Amino acid sequence: MSFASKGISESTTTKDGKRFFRNREVRAMEILNTPVVVVDFETNIRTKHGDGRYAVLLHRVDDTEVLKMVTNSFSIKSELDQAREHDTKFPDQPPILPCETVLRRRDLGNNKYDYYFE
Repeated sequence: MSFASKGISESTTTKDGKRFFRNREVRAMEILNTPVVVVDFETNIRTKHGDGRYAVLLHRVDDTEVLKMVTNSFSIKSELDQAREHDTKFPDQPPILPCETVLRRRDLGNNKYDYYFE
């Protein structure tokens, strides 16, 4: 007998109640300037690099494999928050996500960068 046959499966939420995406993780540089579809996201997750990160589910336009990107980019977090706020404020309109976009990088100087969705 397997766990699955007994109705037991892996958890999809963390101890703090956040959704956990088990998708393969990519770095922003791997999808930079590439058309992607942002599918979903989870806010304020904790990683070994700190709190307050966002996990973003996305896939390349020419591929169906859904990937996970974890970010602390202020711009990306702001864009995703605005999308969620729009969907809450205007439930009679089509939802923002999924959304086809391109990940871009902005040079902030001093060898620092910020990422944003176009």
